[in-house]
Formats: sequence, C-alpha cells, structure tokens
Amino acid sequence: DRMCRDALCWRQGYRSRVLAEIVQEQSAVIDTIAEHADVFARVPALILHGSGDKLFSVHGSHGIHSAWCDAAQRSGVYPRLKIYDGAFHQLLNEPNREEVM
Repeated sequence: DRMCRDALCWRQGYRSRVLAEIVQEQSAVIDTIAEHADVFARVPALILHGSGDKLFSVHGSHGIHSAWCDAAQRSGVYPRLKIYDGAFHQLLNEPNREEVM
C-alpha cells in the first residue's frame, strides 16, 4: 500500500528497448559465469527473487542459478536460490520482509 502511494515509484511500464537490454544482460551474466567458472565455483551465493516480480522474470534467476550450479560442480560450493511466493521486486518492502531478513 505504501509503495502504491509513493510518487517516486515508476508505474508507467518500460520501453521495448529497455526490456531487450534486460534480456541481453541476463544472458551476459550467464555467459560470464560460464567463462569464469573457476571463480564462481569458489564463491557462495544467495539469489533471492519474488515470484510476482514484474520487472525481472523469475526465470532469469533460475537461469543464473543453473549456470552457477554448473560452474560449482567441481568445488561443491553451490549457490542457493530462494523464491518468495507472491513477492514482487523490492523484497525488503514486501509484507513478508521479516522472512527475507
């Protein structure tokens, strides 16, 4: 409710160029993980995402998690992926923020 009243929250949608750049950069992250698998294999990570996020698809987080798991096979230092059901983009401003913290 507070977010809906916040005048600084953008609610007008995105141009197709911005959306195309987001998809391109998600792919670039996955490529970077594959190219530097030896580095990512040693780094523990926690990837958080809300299933209701309308800015970035939860599928992108699944893709990043999958690529990171592939990189970590030799080291056994796997990233964790936590999806918060119904949560949106700003997890710390959600009603379940205590669960996220």
